[in-house]
Amino acid sequence: MKTFSILVLALLLLTLPAVAQGPPDCSWTDTFTAATAGPDHANTSSGNSPCVAYRVTYDAVGMSALSVQLEGAPLNSAGTGPGTYAALSGTAIVQGNNPMTDPGNATVATTGTVYYAYVRINCTVFTPTGASGKITVRVYGYKGTSAAQAPGGGGSGFVNPMTSLGDMISGGAAGTPERVAANSSTTTDCLVETGTGTSGAPPAFSPCPTAASLTYYFTDTASSPTASYLQMTLTHPTSLTSLSYAGVTSNEVLQNFATNAANPDLATIPSGSYDCHVRAYKEGGSTTTLYCEIWEVSSAEVDIAKIGTTEQSPPLVSSQETGYDLHYIANTAYTMASTSSRIVARVWENSVGSPTIILTVGGESDAHLALPATTIDFSNFVPLNTPETAGASGVTVNLLASKDTSNPTLYNTAPLGICGAGVAQSTATSGQSFGLLAVPGTLVNIVGQGTITAGHFLTASSTVQGEVADTGQTSPSAIPIATCIVGVAQASATDGHLVSVKYVGAGIFGAGPFVGDSGSGGTLGAVPAPAAGDAAAGKFLAAGGGWSVPSGASGVTAVTGTAPIASSGGTTPAISISNFTGDSGSGGAKGAVPAPSAGDSAAGKFLAAGGGWAVPAGGGGGAPTVQNVVTGSRTAGVVYHNTLSVPLYVSVTAYTGSTSYIQLLTDSSSSPSTMTCTQFAAAALNDVNCFTLVLAGNYYELTGGASVTVTGWTEWH
Repeated sequence: MKTFSILVLALLLLTLPAVAQGPPDCSWTDTFTAATAGPDHANTSSGNSPCVAYRVTYDAVGMSALSVQLEGAPLNSAGTGPGTYAALSGTAIVQGNNPMTDPGNATVATTGTVYYAYVRINCTVFTPTGASGKITVRVYGYKGTSAAQAPGGGGSGFVNPMTSLGDMISGGAAGTPERVAANSSTTTDCLVETGTGTSGAPPAFSPCPTAASLTYYFTDTASSPTASYLQMTLTHPTSLTSLSYAGVTSNEVLQNFATNAANPDLATIPSGSYDCHVRAYKEGGSTTTLYCEIWEVSSAEVDIAKIGTTEQSPPLVSSQETGYDLHYIANTAYTMASTSSRIVARVWENSVGSPTIILTVGGESDAHLALPATTIDFSNFVPLNTPETAGASGVTVNLLASKDTSNPTLYNTAPLGICGAGVAQSTATSGQSFGLLAVPGTLVNIVGQGTITAGHFLTASSTVQGEVADTGQTSPSAIPIATCIVGVAQASATDGHLVSVKYVGAGIFGAGPFVGDSGSGGTLGAVPAPAAGDAAAGKFLAAGGGWSVPSGASGVTAVTGTAPIASSGGTTPAISISNFTGDSGSGGAKGAVPAPSAGDSAAGKFLAAGGGWAVPAGGGGGAPTVQNVVTGSRTAGVVYHNTLSVPLYVSVTAYTGSTSYIQLLTDSSSSPSTMTCTQFAAAALNDVNCFTLVLAGNYYELTGGASVTVTGWTEWH
């Protein structure tokens, strides 16, 4: 590939000889709105010498295809008009092509030896992009020896093929001057020429191949030294080619596309988005998805390091070519092992049913690998992968990761049945950094356990740590409320293979219904909605699972009361409660306790058996006076002893490593078993609190249904 500086080429053009093109000796303009021959133009020498050289140009509007040609004819046998017309060709054409087929504009020029008695323009193909189009053709004839030389009646000079502002000139076949169309885009482009190895080729403007825009197009040309690899080039192949791979099995490499050695010739590839654009379809089989790995390989095409893996494509469409943009987002720059290295796009498939897969390259396919652009500022982007640090047991790429129970700032591969906090995008051992995908709604590859069906919700595997398993359900409402959800399978997969998952985020659980007891217990879940009229009918949720009137509750005709509750009777009675009466020697009576007065609490008063609020004898108020925060010296699973002569009030705040509970046990045994407080954690790492009273001389212990981490422990006496 050769890249020319626009300024230098422009200066070179200033050294070319000037063109002394004079006014034409004969000219006309034809307009075409359909495929037809234009009017005849007599070129006989009545009062004028005939024109023997022509330049034809045209401008087309609203056209997708056309063909326009310059034709000449001798006199007919009677000498009264044109004979048979023929298109000018061969050595008569010194510039351009006849016919002209560019749907926008073109030009053709002849030598000065093409005398015909009659000349015309013939439009043989007219295909507009819409309902109509128009072609305006201008013809300029000269009496000199060449249409490119003749300055009105003859002369000599340089052939000027340029027609528009910014055009340039390059050498065509045999050095014939040809027009290089100007760069009409609003971006700064480079003039690029890619030779054949033995000769040059027409140059053209294209985006400058810098680190800010490195796009390599897939080709069907074998790479070297590995013939099974195909080349990726900065030049887009003009012809469309299909690459067929028959009878593939799941998780095979379809094709490696490699750049030339020393491409991209960078020490560092910036952070950003790698875009692997593939166009493909399948024949046969069940489902097929594709994904790409981006590798750095040596100049000898030996693997050095994997740069990253894209997300998987949606399932391929049978017999219908479709384009897929597959991305890998790099949060940090990649340092190349050598500037002589190559970049490889490794296209993988994940199939069920041994289909034939067809990739297309070149032409309208536009299959390519685009490296990140240095001109994009990713500081305001929400990263798909957040940088995290691995805990003691580490994480593995494409497996679920959860917080380390001993240090919530670190991550390990998620335990069995735990959906965790995201998906590891690389493998890391203790203390190493890795990327954690935790953004809901993104596609991510995760290793599947067992058979995975496209469209099913996935949960954490209960048999293989960090993998996902199929719930067999397509709706969260059919999944038990205690089952965590990772996401939805985008394609089917077999055991141990990657499956593309639309991630739903951390902390998502099923919304399955409450199931009543039928003899072996029920299932935790959402309570069914009561029907209209259930409240008026006096229905309650039964342990069996539905709303019903309790046995014996129907047909109420009167309500009676038993002391201390009194009733006025009837179906809508007035209910009253008699007051509590203290003991005066013969016992008291149960009832409503009298309200304490202002200040009774501060004074340490208690309800006395005599019926009022009083400070116990010798109690001095009875309230604790000492507070100790003992968080650092207390832990779960250890028995502690209240050696004081007064009761000890204990408050503990803690969290568990999974959805579970904490509880406080206390009694006189050195291995207490009496539960005095239980709190259930709705989700992993949620803090919950337990409070209890430990009598003087008794023992106490904090336990839980899973690993328990104390975050606060306070005691009063």
